[in-house]
Amino acid sequence: MFKWTEQYLQNRKAKVRTQHFKSKTQNMKHGVPQGGISSPTFFSMFMNDIQTIIPKGVYGAIYADDMAIWATEEYTGTAQARLQLALEALRMWTEKWLTKINPEKTTFTTFTLSTTSQTVRLKIREQ
Repeated sequence: MFKWTEQYLQNRKAKVRTQHFKSKTQNMKHGVPQGGISSPTFFSMFMNDIQTIIPKGVYGAIYADDMAIWATEEYTGTAQARLQLALEALRMWTEKWLTKINPEKTTFTTFTLSTTSQTVRLKIREQ
């Protein structure tokens, strides 16, 4: 099984083709083959420990390669502090496993019962 897995993940190549253009063949050094029958299983195994690094008071859910985290607190500032700690833990996890968070695809939404404007600032430190 180990040998089969190794061969499945190593020595992969890819190129892009459009109507009138074909790129050079590139070696694929990271990730799992797109569309591969075993790729979702391998990706899930890789991501398995990510929720263990989320701090107390923050919850998470993963679907494919997307992750949502949230905190429910009486005070917005407390939720902000907990979420910022979670983002730092996630950033450290990505450094350990040589992956990246895409800041352009990362958003947050604040839901509150308060009638006053709530300012929340969350930052993902650049990798």
